[in-house]
Amino acid sequence: MSDAPFLITLYDRGLRRRGWIGAPSRVEAVLRHNGIGQVSVTVDADHPRVSDVVTAGARATIHYLDEYVMSGRVGRIDGTGPAANSTVTFHVEDDFRLLYRLLGWPNPAGALTQQGEDGAYDTVTGPAETVVKTLVSRNAARSRPVITVAGDAGRGQSITTSVRMHPLADRLLPAVDVAGVGVTVLQSGSGLVVDCYTPRVRPMVLSEASGVVVGWSWTTVGPAATRVVVGGQGEARTFTSVVDADREAEWGETVEVFRDARDTDDPAVLAQRALETLAEGAPTTGLSLTLTESKGFAYGRSLHVGDKVTARIAPGAEITDV
Repeated sequence: MSDAPFLITLYDRGLRRRGWIGAPSRVEAVLRHNGIGQVSVTVDADHPRVSDVVTAGARATIHYLDEYVMSGRVGRIDGTGPAANSTVTFHVEDDFRLLYRLLGWPNPAGALTQQGEDGAYDTVTGPAETVVKTLVSRNAARSRPVITVAGDAGRGQSITTSVRMHPLADRLLPAVDVAGVGVTVLQSGSGLVVDCYTPRVRPMVLSEASGVVVGWSWTTVGPAATRVVVGGQGEARTFTSVVDADREAEWGETVEVFRDARDTDDPAVLAQRALETLAEGAPTTGLSLTLTESKGFAYGRSLHVGDKVTARIAPGAEITDV
């Protein structure tokens, strides 16, 4: 491993290793919990690996301080001149994109002509990790690169997800995030491996006074739903309602939301759909921190993407978030 904090290894579209990127001019990594991260790498235009970078389907793996943090396709390349000081910047798009580029077929084992009527959905209920891995596994055969799903540890609260030609991310991520599970997609061997993790709770309090926090922004948004009505299938439709009385009492307001569930008349599934929609409409807090590293605090040693931390951003204001 190099003494530099980043190790960037290039691969071709077939996931065959091409070589390392040595001496980049700049590396900027934006890593995200349950989102698509990006790493941007700038090199001199005469760098010996530029020919690999500009080949269609080029890929890269990114390690930071010996930790494997991301892999993905080179999605965009920018070049600037004149020749005397020309550079090439390539942007690696996180393989987490898999959940956005893979559709959930209602009958994933069938041909396109066997996808059923308009009301057909593929519905999975279970711990969030189980639902993620089940839906990815059922639709993995159509994917390039090859997908492997890691063993299921059953992490996260129970959710119900139904798909009918939806990008998996659209139906999975809101519920999975609320259920307390993170998803990773990383290149390994000749394919991609999908796995899950539970965010760790870090006992530290990050603050300006400690010298760790050098900038912050904070946003709180009230609830988008306090009660949900779900309509089931059939001409005489079955309706189920779930109310979060504590949320209504805290915010002093009723916010009704309707969810269409024409694919089922199972009361348990209807109730689970209502809970899922209620979770999606929960109040949210957005916290963005700009941190500085020191001998006592550094990414990889002190915290990782997905960790739950508490930040003291103003006198009397402490925010805990992932």
